[in-house]
Amino acid sequence: MSPLLSVAHLGKTFGLRKGLRGPREMLQAVDDVSFDIEAGTTLALVGESGAGKSTVVRLVLRLIEPDEGDVMFDGQDVRALNTKDLRSFRRNIQMIFQDPKSSLDPHLSAGASIVEPLQIHTSLGRAEQRRKASEALERVGMDSKDMGRRPADFSGGQLQRIAIARALVLEPKLLVCDEAVSGLDASVRAQVLNLLLDIQKERGLAYLFVTHDLATVGYFSQQIAVMQAGRILEHGPTAVVMSDPQDPYTQELLRAMPRPVPKALRTDASVQVDASVLAATDPNAGLPAERS
Repeated sequence: MSPLLSVAHLGKTFGLRKGLRGPREMLQAVDDVSFDIEAGTTLALVGESGAGKSTVVRLVLRLIEPDEGDVMFDGQDVRALNTKDLRSFRRNIQMIFQDPKSSLDPHLSAGASIVEPLQIHTSLGRAEQRRKASEALERVGMDSKDMGRRPADFSGGQLQRIAIARALVLEPKLLVCDEAVSGLDASVRAQVLNLLLDIQKERGLAYLFVTHDLATVGYFSQQIAVMQAGRILEHGPTAVVMSDPQDPYTQELLRAMPRPVPKALRTDASVQVDASVLAATDPNAGLPAERS
């Protein structure tokens, strides 16, 4: 069975100029990047800011053209798509961004924001558009009565749920989650991750989960690809990579992962707890709580 998304030997170089008349320098933003995502599974693309993760996403969506490499989605060569087929392709890949306050128009109601993709990609009538938008909003744990409210009326977690509803309303096959939970506090982050997992189970969705936060990766993804300076340094099953990382950079990222201090030690601020002690006392440190 072919993967839903297959990225092979992707490369992109940008020309940068220092100052108005400075010499033009070439930056290899993405270098020989390859990975597959199966339907109904999650690949976490992990790395620090500047690693090239966002450029990979833009290349996959063909928002920019690669210099080399191939992108296959659901059996189609993405680089060969014409304008009409490209619109259909983008309907099947939707994005959830880091900051819903920026990705949602503050002048549009929640309902109008969710309806907008239906207006662009379908020929449905207004009543059917609103029905689908209402269903999508309810699926993410909101009330259909919230359709008329503006973004300023919602909390950050609620706004991200609205953004998820907007992404789901077209019934895509793949969701790109670009730091989609990094701006939320721990409890809300766990709720949103659980929601995404439930939706994935229901609909067989695939996720490309772009993040710098390893604390959520072990809970959320089956595969992990670790990026640095435009290249994938380590790629494999999440449980294997996180338990036995081979690349020094992956090892460094895991050592830097924050771990909470055990409750028994929190009352004494003078106690310094070594990371190995935390790992021994709390093997799930840094991960969201298991769902009930």
